[in-house]
Amino acid sequence: MHYQSGGALNPEAFYVKRAVDKELPEALLNGEFCFVLAPRQVGKTSLKFRAFEILKNNNIQCVNIDLQSKGKIHTNAISFYSSLMDDIALALKLQVHIPTYLSDNSSFPATHCWSKFLKEEVLAKIDTPVVVFIDEIDLIKSLEFADKSFFSDDFFFSIREMHEFQGNLTHRKVVFCLIGVATPLELIKDDERTPFNIGRSINVGDFSLEEMQTLRSGLEKTGFNSEKLLEAVYSWTDGNPFMSLKLCYHLSFKSKKASISEEEQVNQLVEELFLNSNDDPNLAYAEKRFKHLPEGICAEFLSRYGHLLRGEKPLIKVNDRIQPELRLSGLASECNIAGARCLKIRNKIFAIVYDEDWVKAKQGDRFIAEYCKRWLDSGKNNDYLLRGDSLKKALSWVEANNTPTQDENEFLLDSQANENDLKQKELEKERQHAEELQKLLDELTIAKSKAEENEEKAVNSQILLFQEQARTSLLNNEPLISTLYASQAYQVAEDKNWVNKYAALRFLLTQAMLKSVEPYLLTLNHYASVNSARFSTDNQSIVTASWDNTAKIWDRKGNLLATLNHQGSVNSARFSADNQSIVTVSEDKTAKVWDRKGNLLATLNHQGSVNSARFSADNQSIVTASYDGTAKVW
Repeated sequence: MHYQSGGALNPEAFYVKRAVDKELPEALLNGEFCFVLAPRQVGKTSLKFRAFEILKNNNIQCVNIDLQSKGKIHTNAISFYSSLMDDIALALKLQVHIPTYLSDNSSFPATHCWSKFLKEEVLAKIDTPVVVFIDEIDLIKSLEFADKSFFSDDFFFSIREMHEFQGNLTHRKVVFCLIGVATPLELIKDDERTPFNIGRSINVGDFSLEEMQTLRSGLEKTGFNSEKLLEAVYSWTDGNPFMSLKLCYHLSFKSKKASISEEEQVNQLVEELFLNSNDDPNLAYAEKRFKHLPEGICAEFLSRYGHLLRGEKPLIKVNDRIQPELRLSGLASECNIAGARCLKIRNKIFAIVYDEDWVKAKQGDRFIAEYCKRWLDSGKNNDYLLRGDSLKKALSWVEANNTPTQDENEFLLDSQANENDLKQKELEKERQHAEELQKLLDELTIAKSKAEENEEKAVNSQILLFQEQARTSLLNNEPLISTLYASQAYQVAEDKNWVNKYAALRFLLTQAMLKSVEPYLLTLNHYASVNSARFSTDNQSIVTASWDNTAKIWDRKGNLLATLNHQGSVNSARFSADNQSIVTVSEDKTAKVWDRKGNLLATLNHQGSVNSARFSADNQSIVTASYDGTAKVW
């Protein structure tokens, strides 16, 4: 006995029996339509020939049709179906001349002739049941004849129709078994005509460690512990038939050396045969199948595979489009967890060769595919086009010698056109805004010119307007807006030294400010109207000035720290820049300087009411202004 990896096993090769070796022939004996859609190199061909033997031993005739060359030697659908009929007629020794049969039925479409042949020449004339195996069924996708006369959906429907045609028989006499590397969705698009929803899916899984014990005898002569060798092989392959048999084949030529363990020997071979080699067909096929995936599912395929790499094992779902693709590519396989069918990473070899870096690289290679799919799914809505940095990144990707698909190219061109349109609209918007600003500036210039012609009237009108707007806003319970208007009015009045002329405005401003801050701040009380309130520059204290002849110093929490007394209304109070002193001005013709604790440091006298006082920036001087017509520096 010897090891053979790949192809139909010869009689002298080790054969590992699995549950499927019993399942497939039993299903066919029961007249079930079966399909074996599985990854490459898992033993589909050997399974087929094993089923042959069992079926023949049960007086079942078998027909083996291989589509490997059908699409290359035929020019139209009639020629293709003729070859199928020839294969069946030859295998069953039917007394029918196919060219004549087709000539007699030339008025019918090719698929109809094929169905008619199965019913009239096979079903009606055979005595024993027949199983027709059609291998390499995935190649049906590549049959494209010049006259466009072949439609794969019609072919698969003919198989379904033949199956249902025999539904009233005690036992179906003509049964089909389809074998290949494809998903049902790849083979037929019409859900209502597909035979795959009435047939039996035969799952050809990887070997279990128990099933692999068949291979132990071939490893005995190596001098290694054959059981440990198999365990080491299984730890890498998870029972992948091709990889397991390939490792066993090469192990059978090794001899035990004292310095190397079974695990180390297998590790060396894995490195040599798979990890450091570029010619393994299993590994190469995974890359090839990924390249031929429809653009619309590439991104989801990579995302799902990434989850498997991170150890996730999701439940297998019916009608899931991505899971069968992961299995057929060889990257994933089915496993059983607590009786539930789940999907897992195929084995450690695949996980190392197709690792997270590979996933990231592929996602980078096709990063615009997902954006393009969303755009197409939206009906090419402009909202799904790329803009800004995303568009720049996509164009750089193309410039780096990447070739976009036709849809991606249209997507990028539309994105560029849309980006240009948006820029033009933005420029037009900026131009209009500039015109509006210029118009506003012109209006202000005119207004200023008129104001200069009659400044006092204009200023009075402005103050009255702001005052009226402040009063209206306050009545409308809009204290913040009222404060804004009142502050503007007060500022104009203060600039013209008309504060006393507009005494009611000061009261209105105070009301608006108090109303504005009422929900948020503490109330700092005086016995009369408050003329000013200011924070220290460190924001830790507040000084207020009132008509009640006092200024008061408060902390941030509203606690009174000191009362600063005058003989008349206190018009204003300010902190020095270093916050160590306070200057107050009053109707009592004085300005007074205090420390932060309320101790009087100096009294500065005028002949009239003092309106304002300011510290110099260096805190060394004070300037005061009075109704006596003087300003003094102290």
